[in-house]
Amino acid sequence: MILSTLLLFLPTLTAASDDHLTVRTRTGKFTGLLNPDFPSVREFRSIPYAQPPVASRRWLPPAPLADSNETHYATNYPPSCAQYVSGNPSVFGSIVPEFYIWDGNENSTAGLMAQASSEDCLQLAIWAPTNATNLPVIVFFTGGAFKTGGINIPYQLPPSWVSRTQSHIVVTTNY
Repeated sequence: MILSTLLLFLPTLTAASDDHLTVRTRTGKFTGLLNPDFPSVREFRSIPYAQPPVASRRWLPPAPLADSNETHYATNYPPSCAQYVSGNPSVFGSIVPEFYIWDGNENSTAGLMAQASSEDCLQLAIWAPTNATNLPVIVFFTGGAFKTGGINIPYQLPPSWVSRTQSHIVVTTNY
């Protein structure tokens, strides 16, 4: 499922509009942004790759998205997949809280589902040089046993690397 979405999306990175921030796919038109700190990097932060696994779709395999001409703004990170913030103190919560996805307003021992997470999370993000043509693609699957992991974990964001090398495209997925 993820691979088929990538195969449909990535060829359009080289055939983008004049501003190189809008691409067309079979599931819609997506507008990204230039990274504010690394302007040689295009970011598409939130691209759905399957129908939301909620309600009657909960616990079923991912289902393909329908073809669409809808316009989407992929400028904000999606929520991470559902994660539990333990009620017990942990190394992550005390020493390296940046590994968690919460927004800083949540107690590190909340004993609840993380506020910045959702069941509707099957999305990916793409970082590419502004002049990307026929570059290799690196795919990173976030994870963390329902306790950590997501597209927007600060230490995992790749724009500085993509900017420095200008030789690959990075795709990060919520899964």
